[in-house]
Amino acid sequence: MSDYDEYPFFPKAAKRISKKINRISKAEPINFLAPFLFFCCLFFIACVDAAVAVPFYSPINANLYTTFCLALFLFGFTIRDILIRMSEAKTRIEMATLKIAGVSDGEVEIVGVIKSTNTTFRSPVFNLECLAYRTRIEYLKKRKSHNSAKTVFTTARSIDGIFIDDGTGTAFPPKVKLEDFTLKITETTKDPQFAISICNKYNLEDDHPLKEANRYIGGDIYLDRFSVTETIVLPNTEGMFTGRLETVNVEKDSDIEEYFQDRPAGFKVSVDSLPCLSQTKRMFQKYANVIQLEKRNQHDKEHKALHLLLPLAAEKSGFVASSTRFKEERKDVRNKFLSSTFVLVVAMVFMISAFRFNTWV
Repeated sequence: MSDYDEYPFFPKAAKRISKKINRISKAEPINFLAPFLFFCCLFFIACVDAAVAVPFYSPINANLYTTFCLALFLFGFTIRDILIRMSEAKTRIEMATLKIAGVSDGEVEIVGVIKSTNTTFRSPVFNLECLAYRTRIEYLKKRKSHNSAKTVFTTARSIDGIFIDDGTGTAFPPKVKLEDFTLKITETTKDPQFAISICNKYNLEDDHPLKEANRYIGGDIYLDRFSVTETIVLPNTEGMFTGRLETVNVEKDSDIEEYFQDRPAGFKVSVDSLPCLSQTKRMFQKYANVIQLEKRNQHDKEHKALHLLLPLAAEKSGFVASSTRFKEERKDVRNKFLSSTFVLVVAMVFMISAFRFNTWV
């Protein structure tokens, strides 16, 4: 997306959208050493600060002591957060990244792209290729006395079913997290031609709320405008998926029935249910038809055997974990370390100043 004038109603929106898409990088495992060193530094600071604070406690400096204990309490939450991240990093390191075609059933880590059992389509406003979308247009009314927002148009396209392809094989996840694969775009415009283009595209009636609101857009009297929020699921995005691989026979209904019992027949999955996607049995059957046809064309004798990617037994949320942003996790840990260290240093400075100058915090 190099042409930044692609959206005439939203100046420079293409540049902002391009940056958001570029942030979703290819999956890479994080380095376990970085969070471990951060934890060691934080633990050392906590021990030193605790040794300094406790011997000097007295009723005179009770406020100071309380302030320092509060800082230590907040620091404890940071240590807990880093421990959780260390545990997740350790799990990924110990679990080798494998290819679907060359692995037997069991816990696996797969690097692949998400694909749809149907063809992809374009989002209505920003014309982005996606697996699903939800578009909402709000009328932002601005007056001297008050401001208000009203939804005047919505449209959506549900997910037809997704699977993971790593180049050697495919796997169907009944429940998977798609937070990193979901892109949310919010832009505003005060160009009345935008609403006219949407009305013409969807053949909206004259009394439609969007047309009614458009009467107040673009004039010199009011500062009203439209806010457009579009949420899409990006296709062919590479990610790392951690779960339990299990082979099932598509001709034996009992092999798959237990994985879709909580979804009634005819249930449609919308973008509103994201980032945690629960797929239906109908979606799996559609996936099975697509993959079996490909295997028959390749004369594969194992065309009846398909793979399910299930959540790990230790995964409390009950969803397959996925991520495309492993590089950013290092940055998160570093920011936690720096912010916690800053809080503790400030607390130490206040404590030393109070003892030296006999002041209150």
